Amino acid sequence: MAHTPKPNPWRGSPFPGCATRWDGGNGRTHLAACALAIALHAQGKDEQAEALMRESLAVDEKERPDQWQVFSDRAILGAATHSPSLLRSGYEGMTARERLMDGSERQFIALKAEWLAGFYAAAGQTNEAAEWRGRARFTK
Repeated sequence: MAHTPKPNPWRGSPFPGCATRWDGGNGRTHLAACALAIALHAQGKDEQAEALMRESLAVDEKERPDQWQVFSDRAILGAATHSPSLLRSGYEGMTARERLMDGSERQFIALKAEWLAGFYAAAGQTNEAAEWRGRARFTK
């Protein structure tokens, strides 16, 4: 029986490198997309980070709908779109699936908590910011 390759969900993407390096679901492309989106967000290039994460989220929701990566995508998208509620729901989804993550992947939970602390600090909500900083330290 001949092996039929999975369709490439990144084809037609504004990030064409994802289409040529799609990994068939083993996670390397997802990790690279997230790393790029995080770097873009850190540089203030939130529109580009948003576009990348919307695509990554669409693929992950289809390919692995209840995995932690979907919630990581949502959290990064929440940071890029300045939506603390989306960021928080992504964080909560990740923590609910923490047992499915390896040690190096758990660092992403702390990063999302740090982002939430930053949102609350910028809004002048110092108690909320302190609570989220504590969660970030706890998950490291």
